[in-house]
Amino acid sequence: MNTSANQPLVSVGIPTYNRPEGLRRTLECVTNQSYTNLEIIVSDNCSQGKETQDVAREFTDKDHRVKYYRQDKNEYGFFNFKFVLENAVGEYFAWIADDDEWDVFFVEKCLSNIKNCSSAMCKIRVCYRTTGLVLEGKLLDLSPDYSKYRNYKESILNPAPSLIYSFYKRCDILWFLHSDIFDFSDCFLASKLLVQGNGIALIKDYSGYQTNIVGAEKYQYKPFKPADGRLFSYRPFVQHHLDLIANSSFSYFQKQSLKLFVFWRITRWFTKYEKQYSPIRIWLLKILIVRPIRSLIKCLKWIVYYATEAS
Repeated sequence: MNTSANQPLVSVGIPTYNRPEGLRRTLECVTNQSYTNLEIIVSDNCSQGKETQDVAREFTDKDHRVKYYRQDKNEYGFFNFKFVLENAVGEYFAWIADDDEWDVFFVEKCLSNIKNCSSAMCKIRVCYRTTGLVLEGKLLDLSPDYSKYRNYKESILNPAPSLIYSFYKRCDILWFLHSDIFDFSDCFLASKLLVQGNGIALIKDYSGYQTNIVGAEKYQYKPFKPADGRLFSYRPFVQHHLDLIANSSFSYFQKQSLKLFVFWRITRWFTKYEKQYSPIRIWLLKILIVRPIRSLIKCLKWIVYYATEAS
């Protein structure tokens, strides 16, 4: 795709740390995009050794679109995410991890499909590099044609952390620079765009993929603030969603049902991730809460759906 001066600038943010070869692959796929009017920002979170810096310098020397920043000290992971966004100037923006890959038409397809939405995203697949296993991710049932309630409910019941690597209108996510960071922040970002933004456009007729690369044999869970006796902290996620619901324009009944969905999601996460830390609590949760709420939610989903469609 040949670009001209009147085509919008797309900023691509690449947070990186200690993955020189992964960074090389990512930079190769980004610099070879069919859409060429790009600004590519690499933020190195004070990687050890010179390898990461050498790879970045190799690309800055041969491609003027690549900008490289090395942090003076290692900060928390989301610092890097905020840094590349803060330094971006493009009308559109996308994060890509330093070991992930895009189909060559990714930017072009997202740009042509985002239209009036805040974000656009294509299919995702996960590749486990050590074993060669490739798993195709399932797109959520989201659409600009659906109500905000229906889209938001879908993002709660079927959260997709990988949606943080969507293609954005930069002005619609600048609030992220001043937001709190907590476990499952990536899921919350997508949910907030569905309530306070203009939604997410999923490109279902595009055969290309965004590929998330996993270097280990299985997915590694990374808590924001590791602590003894637990894997994740759940309260901030709940509180941010409750605040989002309280400040929304949903009806009273919709708000109450959404709160139930949030607590259901947290309960499900807790029973999945905290087995080794709280086996007795999880057993009680399943007996006293999970099974009864599962039945209640099935009823509520149908009741709210018909009530929403009727209105």
